[in-house]
Amino acid sequence: MSEHEKRCHRIFLASAGTGKTYRLSGRFLDLLLAGAKPRSILATTFTRKAAGEILDRVLKRLVEAVDDGKQRKELASCRDFGSSFESEGALNLLANLVRRLDRFEVRTLDSFFIHLGRLFALDLDLAPQWSVAQGPEADEVTAEALAALLEELDGPDDEAQFAELLREITASKGAGRSVHRALIQLVERGRDVFLDSSPEAWNCVHPGPAVEPELLAETRATIESLPVPKKKDGEEVQNWKKARENILDLLDQEDWKGLLGLGLVGKVLHGEPKFSSRDIELPWVDAIGVLLRQIGHVLHSSLVVRNERIVELLTRYEKLLQDVKRDRGLYEFADIPRALAPREPGTPGPIAGRDLDLAYRLDATLDHLLLDEFQDTAPVQWRVLSEMAENICADGSGEQSFFCVGDVKQSIYGWRSAEPRLLEGLSKHLNVKGEALKKNYRSSGVILDTVNQVFQSLSSSSVFEEKGKQAHLQAAQQFERTFEEHEAGADLPGAAELRQARPAVGDEKDWMPVIELAAERVVALARECPEATIGVLLRANKVIPRLIAKLQMEGLPVSGEGGNPLTDSAAVLHLLSLLHLADHPSDTMAAFHLSSSPLPAVLGCADVMEDRMALSRSVREKLAECGLGQLCADLEPAVREHSAYSEWDRRRYRQLCDVAFAWAEHPGLRADRFVDLVRAHKVEVPAAARIKVMTVHASKGLEFDAVILPELDGSLATNRWTFLVNRPDPRGMLMTATINPSKDVAALDPSLSQLYLDQSMREVREALCVLYVGMTRAKHRLEMLVRDRKGKDGGTSPAGILRTMLGTDGADGTVLWRHGDSTDSWLPEEQNEPAPANAPEKPLLGLAVTAGPRRLPRRSPSSEEGGWVQSGATLLAPPSNTGTRFGLVVHRYLQEYEWPAEAELDEDALLALGLSIEPDEALCRDALAYVKRALDTSDIRAALGRPDGGSGGGEWEVWCERDYCLVLPGDSGPVTWCGSFDRVIVQRKDGAYVSAIIQDYKTDRVDDDNLEERVAHYTPQLLAYRQALASMTGLAQEAIGAQLLFLGSGIVSEVGPSD
Repeated sequence: MSEHEKRCHRIFLASAGTGKTYRLSGRFLDLLLAGAKPRSILATTFTRKAAGEILDRVLKRLVEAVDDGKQRKELASCRDFGSSFESEGALNLLANLVRRLDRFEVRTLDSFFIHLGRLFALDLDLAPQWSVAQGPEADEVTAEALAALLEELDGPDDEAQFAELLREITASKGAGRSVHRALIQLVERGRDVFLDSSPEAWNCVHPGPAVEPELLAETRATIESLPVPKKKDGEEVQNWKKARENILDLLDQEDWKGLLGLGLVGKVLHGEPKFSSRDIELPWVDAIGVLLRQIGHVLHSSLVVRNERIVELLTRYEKLLQDVKRDRGLYEFADIPRALAPREPGTPGPIAGRDLDLAYRLDATLDHLLLDEFQDTAPVQWRVLSEMAENICADGSGEQSFFCVGDVKQSIYGWRSAEPRLLEGLSKHLNVKGEALKKNYRSSGVILDTVNQVFQSLSSSSVFEEKGKQAHLQAAQQFERTFEEHEAGADLPGAAELRQARPAVGDEKDWMPVIELAAERVVALARECPEATIGVLLRANKVIPRLIAKLQMEGLPVSGEGGNPLTDSAAVLHLLSLLHLADHPSDTMAAFHLSSSPLPAVLGCADVMEDRMALSRSVREKLAECGLGQLCADLEPAVREHSAYSEWDRRRYRQLCDVAFAWAEHPGLRADRFVDLVRAHKVEVPAAARIKVMTVHASKGLEFDAVILPELDGSLATNRWTFLVNRPDPRGMLMTATINPSKDVAALDPSLSQLYLDQSMREVREALCVLYVGMTRAKHRLEMLVRDRKGKDGGTSPAGILRTMLGTDGADGTVLWRHGDSTDSWLPEEQNEPAPANAPEKPLLGLAVTAGPRRLPRRSPSSEEGGWVQSGATLLAPPSNTGTRFGLVVHRYLQEYEWPAEAELDEDALLALGLSIEPDEALCRDALAYVKRALDTSDIRAALGRPDGGSGGGEWEVWCERDYCLVLPGDSGPVTWCGSFDRVIVQRKDGAYVSAIIQDYKTDRVDDDNLEERVAHYTPQLLAYRQALASMTGLAQEAIGAQLLFLGSGIVSEVGPSD
């Protein structure tokens, strides 16, 4: 590879704080300065926040370069292309970029795949006009598919097998008390494995032969006669005696699972020499070895059956789920890369395989690929991108480039199928040499030295010397091989401590004193350095609400990542009770809660408990009349003026109004889904809190002046997986998959035992990455909090590692360890100085809270069907995508007919057009026959014919499928109208429009009995079309005709201007 190509293609293995985003934004700028078009550069990262940060960084550096010669010089020094540039050039580039921000392709991977999915929806056999299901919608889709699956169970035997499978899988996996939740967990976890594997992958369990009955009987007799060890006084050791009795009893019952659970059997299985402090003699080993062969045969045979059942279950579930998703037009984020990706690396995906033009659909050629946080990429995502990356790296012209940054030590998204081995093998795969970045510009030297002490010789920790910790040790060795000593890029003050909480008292949970200590330390640090940002980072979400509430009671401004749900406001909770009561008027608890609110009075209700039904009806009427957003806005004055509500309540309520207006596009009069959304959806406080409480996963890409890690005593490995899997090629599919049979059952077979070991190693390595990420978020101060272990090291947990690696042996008291170079003044003085009392407040970048809509209301003529009154059947009827697909094909065929009487089109050509947008050939043929029958009717053919004469003569022309988007006056202000005319015949004379006819195709089956009702139903839609066309052409509405063409019945109905 030439030097120029080396500059074009770069892979950085960047440790925490070494400037990954800085490097990527610099490459982006470098390409722009070298003349690359914004649309030719695709920059992807893992989160929307990180994508926004990249774009912000690009613009910020360019703004600084306009006025600062030093910044221009620095920018030029790290360029791989071109030469230096002057202030005027930076200003011109900045102006061009700001004007074309919409052309920037800085996205999350999910966003890019969603974009491709929309462009190739029909090619990928996705539902037309699909959307992403999130929150309640996704839950509803899963629940509907599960309900269909349960209904499909064939008789009592099928139901019994399914129930047994569910019970066996969830019994030891902590699925919780809810059967429904257990079932959802089973199909969700199983579906990911099922779709990422072939049926052959599940045929990985191979039971050994059964032990002959005669040999089993002989072995029983042998065990019964074998002597057990004795004490010095000649008495048999009680544990051995009891073990033999249990073995014989369970053997007689043929309880093979129970046998495997016996201590003596387990010791022999795992090759341990002693049981109850006595040697296990060879005759005992041989006899139990025979039992283990039979146990393996029985339990592995059972595992084969369970694997077959789960594959059958997931096959049926997937078919039903796809039907539900297609019918609803809703997909999950993970569905789209699966639809785009080839099944195996090196094979073409659906886009390349069908020779579809990606550049044409994107309206751009992607010449430059920039990938951030590559260690979090999943194999299926890389299979979508790899062909593009391979082609770019194979280009020797220098006109294309590949740029990637990542850090395997920060791979913490294994639960989302992230595969760090992709980054480890990327250099070899693309023939691009990786470059290590280890100089940290974020953290103080004290923090980095603490990180080095913990991880540089990680595998030497005594916690890995415990028996049965082979996976832990190997995972530590793997992590250690990827770790290089971190260097400080700046001289910053800092402090690092390991603190121990008080002992738990009475029935108090072990973790409670640690959370109490975390709250105390946050309060102390916030008072010591009021200007410092503080991050409290936990491994799980469980205690976050409790800790946030505790800190808020101390009067501290605190929130989770992305803010908190709006339910932290009394006013919002009152509104949610009101909406809940609208759907459930008999709920007296909701009514009682509302009694202390001013909201019912605004709606004319004086006594909520007595008038629940009337209040419920009033709210539903308001929802139907003006929508959820306007209802919330109408109640805002009551919230603003009521003395019981604080300024916090008023601010959060106005944010609720924003959420409600955004929800307006969701159909239906039920408010339950909106209530669920508000309870789960996080909204950032306008003045962002300096104190954040979140998971380590949520903190990825963030930094804090001080970090507190209070949840360090949990085991590195939970071993609570539902499935065991193996992916030999990190780019490929899963080649092995099985239900997790438990560690002991796996140990009966070498291949299953290795599978279990590999999965344990992956889990432990990711837990080590979580610890590394948490520690490296700190800039100046790091406090690690552990439980009181009464002198013990804490076992194979993060706490145990910290105790052993930081040298706390014999330490007691609250502070177990403190870095020798820690400074009392750990925050730079200039940063800790409070702003002057008369200093102008910094403007908040972002939209102000409001009680009105952010944008103009949007309507479409199609939404006007039926007018304002809708029947219950219409509102509750499920959407039918089959009808939508049929209509799309019919419209596509008719689009080819400008004047049917003058057209002679080939049926094969028309069928090919239909198949280009709809893969179902039978549907396309039915639609073609339908169109032919319609054109054979005299009224339809006449309506589609060229008109004679007209108003004052002139030329006629046809618009087919003409889209528009207009701002038109409405009753309550301007409204954005967007739609598409099926067909418009316009007449021009001397360049001006003189008349027009709107024709709208309908596939309803009408007759004399229902024609009048169907015309009335569609009239509001035609009136909306007429208003739009009048605005577009300048014609009076009286000069525009409108016709409904009922194709299936051959009927044409005129709609007048005032109908």
